[in-house]
Amino acid sequence: KNLAVAMGFDDVTRLDLIMEKSVFDRIKELTEPKTIEDITVRLAVDEFGKTDIEILKGDKKQKSIPAKLKKDEYILKLKETKKQLTEQYSRTKSIFEKSMEDRTAFSAGELMLLLDNPVTFPVAGRLVYCFGEKTGFLTKDGLKDISGNVTVLDPKDELIIAHPYDLYKAGTWRDY
Repeated sequence: KNLAVAMGFDDVTRLDLIMEKSVFDRIKELTEPKTIEDITVRLAVDEFGKTDIEILKGDKKQKSIPAKLKKDEYILKLKETKKQLTEQYSRTKSIFEKSMEDRTAFSAGELMLLLDNPVTFPVAGRLVYCFGEKTGFLTKDGLKDISGNVTVLDPKDELIIAHPYDLYKAGTWRDY
């Protein structure tokens, strides 16, 4: 908390979100294929934010890392990073669950940073947000409602994560 305040953040959640963005930025090169002997490996993040080590021998996907490479320094780095990204997904999910319950307001700019990260996007990008009386999904263009209409947002505009009660109250619960 002291570090967040010293760095000029209103609360720890803001610092956490900025740090989550920087985690992926630092390891992005590990998502590029690298060949070790006759095996090509890389970190792969699926559309749900699940991280795995992709292993190819030629064009054929392998189920596990060959025994001879298990102690390779690069493979160990991939394993450790996979663990970090799995933890990042869990942390992000927890942050947003608590933020919904606490009705924490986020700036559109803060949230848009998370849309570029394949680990945080499945959480932040698939939530419904409230902006005044409007509800919708956050996109790079703005807040997209259930009908496809987009409300352009300023990076300083504040949004909250829609609670199911917000959607019920707005009459959009079934639609979402």
